[in-house]
Amino acid sequence: TPKRLRSEAAGIGPATAGLVQRILEDRPHPEQGFRACLGILSLKRSFGAQRLEAACCRGIDLDARTGGAIAAILKSGLDKAFLEPAPDLEPVQHANIRGPTITNEGENMLTHPTLNKLESLGFNAMAGAVAEQDRVGGFEAMPFMGRLGLIVEVEANARDHKRFVSRLRNAALRQTATIEDIDYRHARGLNRKLVAELTTLKWVGRGENCLIVGPTGTGKSWLACALGHQACRAGLSVVYMRLSRLLEMIALSRGVGRYERQLKALGRVDLLVLDDWGLAPLSSDGRRDLMEIIDDRHGRRSTIITSQLPVDAWHAVIGDPTIADAMLDRLVHNAHRITLTGHSMRRKSTKELDPKA
Repeated sequence: TPKRLRSEAAGIGPATAGLVQRILEDRPHPEQGFRACLGILSLKRSFGAQRLEAACCRGIDLDARTGGAIAAILKSGLDKAFLEPAPDLEPVQHANIRGPTITNEGENMLTHPTLNKLESLGFNAMAGAVAEQDRVGGFEAMPFMGRLGLIVEVEANARDHKRFVSRLRNAALRQTATIEDIDYRHARGLNRKLVAELTTLKWVGRGENCLIVGPTGTGKSWLACALGHQACRAGLSVVYMRLSRLLEMIALSRGVGRYERQLKALGRVDLLVLDDWGLAPLSSDGRRDLMEIIDDRHGRRSTIITSQLPVDAWHAVIGDPTIADAMLDRLVHNAHRITLTGHSMRRKSTKELDPKA
């Protein structure tokens, strides 16, 4: 948990605690920073608490927020400057009357064009890392490949985060939910082992489906959004839609001549989340459109369906027996089923709580 990570970091030192806090706050959800925090804390076993605390001091100066960056600082010895004060050095005498200032000025003259070129190429995070190393100093003793590795890692982390935010925005998940926040205390028939298996997302790679059924308020949509969020973390494309809204969108695309393009786009999505299945019987056009979508995705892409109705009642909702048989055959035979039970988890109104009302 975030609390435990902060506690372990505080036991090492204030700089480590501050770096862990930055990592947790930098993510949209703290759970996304768990791996980086655990990687940093694990370095205590190899280098000791004192050196790790010094490396985190250097990491805060460099805005390095990954275990790999802190490990590079430790391996290159850049943390030692924070362990003991540097000895006073005698000024170096130069034959040139201008001394070494020419070299420093030359480096400063080249810094700005280099940063401008990096930014023009789209390496904004890399440019920031170069400027930060130049500002902080103390990297002269570090091998070139080590310094380059730190800079490239900053750029890679920034791009990974940007892609994740983009995937999450395109998914348009109805609720902000994560796997780590699942509450198993309520007796809802939620199987920990099955959820753990679904969290690995291996079933998505195999093109299998997931069916979540249960009464209103038991957390079907929330759980579906949590799995969708997990897929976004793993770099998969996700789209969330209520079934009625999806059928309206398909009908509109047919009217504007984009029907085939819309079907192809839905067929390419790695994980399609269809919420509120079976609230109303399907129309003739609706079941044909839905059959096209399911058939395009069968065996190649995965679909999550949530419904208040048990799977046995879906046949009647679809309507046409032939289409219903074909549709359910593609959906059910390779699906993981989650059947939630129990009372609604929503807060009851005052009228419901008052027995006299």
